[in-house]
Amino acid sequence: MERLQSYIDETIKNESLNHKQINDGHHTFEELYNYRMMYHALAVNITQGPLQESHKSRKHHNGDLCFGGGWFVVSSKINGKLISNHYKDIPSNWNLFKIPEKDKELWPFDPKETPQKQLENLKEFLQGEM
Repeated sequence: MERLQSYIDETIKNESLNHKQINDGHHTFEELYNYRMMYHALAVNITQGPLQESHKSRKHHNGDLCFGGGWFVVSSKINGKLISNHYKDIPSNWNLFKIPEKDKELWPFDPKETPQKQLENLKEFLQGEM
């Protein structure tokens, strides 16, 4: 798997492969990214309440711009567990998320909250295990 990722990274770097067009036979990487963003916006826009609090910010908890600028983070705590994703900071993306804007992300980064762990947290919540 590491060799494959290295090959893909090198191919993208040399601009001989448009990474947005990589696909699984049904959807491109770009389509899947956009679906994720739309589902995330839908979820946070309709589920604010005591079990979930969400916000968006252009800065991480430490005050640094997300990835040096040009990105924003949408963070949610669901039953006290963090779920967050970053998106390109363009008005059409930013405006999808009808949630409070904060000067900086409210919750500090926890290295134990990997993308895989956040996915497990989300799945547990959806299955009623949280």
